[in-house]
Amino acid sequence: MKSLVLTLGHNSSAILVEDGIILAGYEEERLSGIKSDSAFPIRAIMRLQELYQLPKTINICVSHWFLDGRLPDRNKYWDSDYLHTQFPNAELLSLDRKNFTHHDAHMESAEVFAGDDFPQDHHVFVVDGFGTQGECISVYHKVSGCEPTLIHRVHGFHKSVGLLYQYATDYCGMKMHQDEWKMLGYEVHVGGSEARRLDQLVIESLPKIDSSEIESDLGDLVQVKDDVFRILQGVAEDYRPQIAYFVQRFTEQVLQRLFQMILPTNLIVVGGCFYNVKVNSMLADMTPGKFCAMPLAGDQGAGLGVYQHYFHDLKWPGHLFWGNRDRMSLGETRGFKSGDVDAVARELDLYNIVNVIRGPMEFGPRALCNTSTLALPPTTYNVDVINQMNGRDTVMPMALVVTEDQANNLFEDVDKIHRSLEYMIVTRRFRPGKQISLEGGAHHYPLTGEWTCRPQITKDPFMLELLRKFGPLINTSANVHGQPIVWNQKQIEFMHEFQRKTFPVSTIFVED
Repeated sequence: MKSLVLTLGHNSSAILVEDGIILAGYEEERLSGIKSDSAFPIRAIMRLQELYQLPKTINICVSHWFLDGRLPDRNKYWDSDYLHTQFPNAELLSLDRKNFTHHDAHMESAEVFAGDDFPQDHHVFVVDGFGTQGECISVYHKVSGCEPTLIHRVHGFHKSVGLLYQYATDYCGMKMHQDEWKMLGYEVHVGGSEARRLDQLVIESLPKIDSSEIESDLGDLVQVKDDVFRILQGVAEDYRPQIAYFVQRFTEQVLQRLFQMILPTNLIVVGGCFYNVKVNSMLADMTPGKFCAMPLAGDQGAGLGVYQHYFHDLKWPGHLFWGNRDRMSLGETRGFKSGDVDAVARELDLYNIVNVIRGPMEFGPRALCNTSTLALPPTTYNVDVINQMNGRDTVMPMALVVTEDQANNLFEDVDKIHRSLEYMIVTRRFRPGKQISLEGGAHHYPLTGEWTCRPQITKDPFMLELLRKFGPLINTSANVHGQPIVWNQKQIEFMHEFQRKTFPVSTIFVED
């Protein structure tokens, strides 16, 4: 039987599942063109209806973040009238049916991703802005032969490190739910003496641990926001690096304390806070066994957890290419080309930057080489050009797409990361000296001297052919800053024309 899986709130989405198999999925933002679109995902539903002629009798599984765990009658996030009209015989399965929470949904989705080959004795950390009844941290424990059980939970907006990160993003004049990743880029611009002063401020802002209960360890984050941010704003004209550094260290300290209290042997992490790749790397290094970060850490993936809770048959497809794309006619004008792997190779051979559009679109926040901008990485030149031609801030490096062999040669501790390195959600340290010829994909931390990377290990034959010829490549999402990853021909044409005002980029549509 088919099930329509809906996620409400920021990054709303619709996924179609049949008997545990994911058939297709779309985030509303890709179809509306509005970054992080929080509207009811009517376009995504209509797209699935167009492709699969959805039956009137269908299961509708809904994940949401409403505080009481219940769906409202109707608001901008939820249109029960539309669903009742389109699917009059549908069965609605949501969080409130079984005292099932938003964090429970995150946990269930992460368990599906980790799979049966992940060590059965493990913990799951769920950390985000907030969920049902203000839950902001949840810890689950699973032992062999048993379902995961909740062992700790923290409630309260004033204790949410996820909200603190959002506050900081807004305070720095950036967009919440979009620009949090930039904070990681700004924080590396803080120097040694300033870093030591801010580290002390972090320690002073965290209450002393005087109990084994997580609840008493986190303190009043609202007070931190109100007091500390004002202090930091007064220390420099450009206060973004100071606030970014403080918030990152604060987040790391809280999650270090959480880890030290639980001491997991194997760890799975999920929830919006774990789009923070530096935090993921820290926890991975602390974990003695296997570490796994759910690539759909945010709410896009929570709906799958609702489905799994009710039906227990969901299978991870092994990829995130869920958005079937319309056939396009880009022509051979204005730098548009139709081609194959050889056409892309010819552009790279000339040291050109190339947009590659091929196959189904990625679900989730990362472009995984089906809707990507690719370039050679020997210096930061191409990174600077890509940022400029897309109207992006220049505070973050690009990711590198690599083969499995290249990853093991370049980076430390690859083997302990379970599945997640295919999705650019965990950083790894370069082995000594290996970053020298890959500066465009390397991130340097002056305070520690470390060189890190957010790699994507690919097994895709198309990309493997390019990587064997050129070595690791820069991979970033094909989009203009402030807009979603491109999906249809209109969006691609706009991106292409915007980019060519700065640089003669090639856009190649690869037909299967």
